[in-house]
Amino acid sequence: MIALAVHRPVATFMFFLGLIVLSLVAASGIGVEYLPEVSMPRLIVAASYPGLPAAEVRVLIAIPLEDALSSAKALKHISSISREGLATITLEFHWDSDMKMAAVEVREIIDVAYPSLPSDTKKPLVLPADPDDDPVMIVGLFPKEGDLALARRLAEREIKTRLQQAQGVGTVTLVGGVDEEIRVLADQESMASRGLALEDLSNAIGSANYDYPAGTITEGGNEYLVKASGSVDAAWKTGQFPGPAANGGSPYKVGDIATIRTEPRERKSSFCQDGREGVALELRKRSGVSPVAMSRNVSSELAALKDCYGKDLDVVVERDASRFVAESIQDLAIAVAIGAAIAFVLLVLFMRDLRIALVMISSVPISIVAALFLLRLAGRTANVMSLGGLAMGLGMMVDHSVVVVENLQRRFRLEGRAVDPDAVVAHAH
Repeated sequence: MIALAVHRPVATFMFFLGLIVLSLVAASGIGVEYLPEVSMPRLIVAASYPGLPAAEVRVLIAIPLEDALSSAKALKHISSISREGLATITLEFHWDSDMKMAAVEVREIIDVAYPSLPSDTKKPLVLPADPDDDPVMIVGLFPKEGDLALARRLAEREIKTRLQQAQGVGTVTLVGGVDEEIRVLADQESMASRGLALEDLSNAIGSANYDYPAGTITEGGNEYLVKASGSVDAAWKTGQFPGPAANGGSPYKVGDIATIRTEPRERKSSFCQDGREGVALELRKRSGVSPVAMSRNVSSELAALKDCYGKDLDVVVERDASRFVAESIQDLAIAVAIGAAIAFVLLVLFMRDLRIALVMISSVPISIVAALFLLRLAGRTANVMSLGGLAMGLGMMVDHSVVVVENLQRRFRLEGRAVDPDAVVAHAH
């Protein structure tokens, strides 16, 4: 191989040129992450009992489940957190454990222990611990007129759907805002005068508050489905629902026996930034998608959202983890470039041969693109660890090259011979 490279310089140059072009094309689509994908040997068991205080959750749910799950194989550590209405148990296994089999075993243990839990406890869920579960982006929606209900309604019905359609987006979670509900306050005197009970009022609303199919319509070569819409989306519609008369009484509407109004629902979350309250959308990426690529796609969609909802909402990107990833990769690339430049200057100063310094330093970009090409073939991503290892490998390669070239020059000086291709091949062998 050395003889071929020395005696065929044009072919060698074309080979490496083709390698560079092929590697650049293949590496252009390589994923970019901050850290490599790691499968954590952890499982999370979540059991809920709505309305139960934290102290009772610990005694009635967390401790029995911990006692049962402690018998799982290859279990290294177990811990739990008890909150109001929720017990979260974290199971940590040894690194060489088969997590699929561990999850199956944990579910079998839960099936055995579940009947001993309080009857109102929901079936515990077994979830994997995903280190990439943190949101990549957090988008804040701040109403210009302070109408949190409007911000929540637009985010839930329109903006969330558009962001989910962006390429690479996995799930979108809403936080904060005010969600509205329709409250029906029964007038006991009016109901008593008509001989009605609360159950009659409930049945009257339930019987009218639903959508149902109404057949099809054929027009030309097209057939359309027809739906009769009766679901509630406004308080005044609820008041128009008819109610059946009791004991031969006169018909009535729900609005005749109850006061109906739209009120804010009890809030379970809030989102504030710089003294402003609004709605947050937490965007998580799909598995195998680069956060940088997802952020790029979402940013283009946000530009369109600002044009559509700019009159009512301020759309602000509160957090973008991909920026940190891109900046880390960029800083590492700059460090590699600076190191290569310093190495080139030192080679010229100490070896006093510009051609040798150029040949040696040209191996750096060739090695980089070739390594990225191999990462793409292996399905890996470019991250801080892989690029950091690449930088260390490049440093070792340059060091070894300096040693080899310096030894060759020393031998030629001792032997009094000129540096020629045949001599290089002979000493290489």
